[in-house]
Amino acid sequence: MYKAEALPGKDNARFVVTNLGFDPQSLYEFYCGRGDSENRIKEMKLDLASGRTSCTSFTANAFRLMLHAFAFVLLSLVRSRLSGTDLARCTLGQIRLKLLKIAAILEESARRFLVRLPRGHPYAAQIIKLLAA
Repeated sequence: MYKAEALPGKDNARFVVTNLGFDPQSLYEFYCGRGDSENRIKEMKLDLASGRTSCTSFTANAFRLMLHAFAFVLLSLVRSRLSGTDLARCTLGQIRLKLLKIAAILEESARRFLVRLPRGHPYAAQIIKLLAA
């Protein structure tokens, strides 16, 4: 199977060598889905540092890995809520950097919490969309 694509400014040729007997379109979609799964694993390992199991006990490392998996699920949910915005296709590391690692002032009153973001924050609209959902 061979796929050739002409993108603005460059060619995008892809080759798949396999012994599976699918038709070319089904085969390409199969391998794209597999690659997408591998990208999610890479995000969990690199962006959320789930490969860091430096505790000396198995239980502590298992608990740490479970916390990383929970963070992965939460950030994936955030990414799904960002559909229709320019952050919809961001990696989990980019979402962490652009939406979570920001300076804010948290004010607490008797009935509510008020989060004050910087006036010039470039992703304030996306944060408001997330918090309103």
